[in-house]
Amino acid sequence: IPNIIPTPIANNKSEVTVDASGTYKVTVTDVWNGCTVVKKYAVTEDLTKPKIQIPSVSQLNCSVSNVVLSANVTAKAPVSYKWNTGFTASSINVSSEGVYTITATDGVNGCTSVASVTVEENRIYPTVQIPSVSQIDCKTTSQTLKVNVSVTGTKSDIKYLWSKDAVTLSSLVVTEGGTYVVTVTDSKNFCVTTTNLAVAKDVESPTVTISAVGQVDCQNTAQTIIPNVSSTHPVTYAWNNKATTSTIKVSEANTYSVTVTDSNNFCSATSDITITKDIVEPTVNIPVVEQIDCTTLSQILTANATGKNKTLWMNLYMMV
Repeated sequence: IPNIIPTPIANNKSEVTVDASGTYKVTVTDVWNGCTVVKKYAVTEDLTKPKIQIPSVSQLNCSVSNVVLSANVTAKAPVSYKWNTGFTASSINVSSEGVYTITATDGVNGCTSVASVTVEENRIYPTVQIPSVSQIDCKTTSQTLKVNVSVTGTKSDIKYLWSKDAVTLSSLVVTEGGTYVVTVTDSKNFCVTTTNLAVAKDVESPTVTISAVGQVDCQNTAQTIIPNVSSTHPVTYAWNNKATTSTIKVSEANTYSVTVTDSNNFCSATSDITITKDIVEPTVNIPVVEQIDCTTLSQILTANATGKNKTLWMNLYMMV
């Protein structure tokens, strides 16, 4: 600040108030002898305010719970500090977002300066959902679990970690039942959300057996095949003769198989039975005998029969 010679102040007082730097001259006159003396006095000025610099800090997030705000002050010691939080040190530790202001006072000239810094906070956790899937069964042998995520940043900021095989993709293919856990981390603010999904598996097959039945023959011209089925759910039937009923009636020799399918998990089991057929008629031969006459009053007719069975029933009828 340049020295400015103030305008002369004419008064008869021994003191004067000045508010600017400069050289002040006073003339003192002795009223008795008229002698005078002139004195000069230089007044200096120091209105330099402290210079404050507060380095920027990282935002508060799920990894950074607090930050230290440090004020670098250029001023004459001893410098005093006062933050808007009430602290009186050059540095403070803060754990919440907001505007933090510090007032620094020069220790010599009492001049003050004010500086502020804004602390930001991002502690928004990812919103994570795994849509439910149907059970794993004999028809659907695998399921794909897909993670739906809502985050503050972009999808590229997201990291995934599944509990199964440490898979780091946003989806997971599973073939077994169980509870699958995924951990989602927002790499922008390091906030972590964990969720899980239970996947059911039902691959229990029904059991089916077919009890033995008799052959098809001239007495039993057809046989009914009845499968014995055990299942916790309703079942469907598929025979190799294209029938879809629970039982079939057959009249031909063949191997008949049935596939029983659980209508809930689509698991199946198969059983078969072989039906034989015997409709071969026995052969009968009656040798020729002489006639019955007055000399031969009777004749014995002998039927010679052949067949597969040991016992043959023979009936004699007289035809008139």
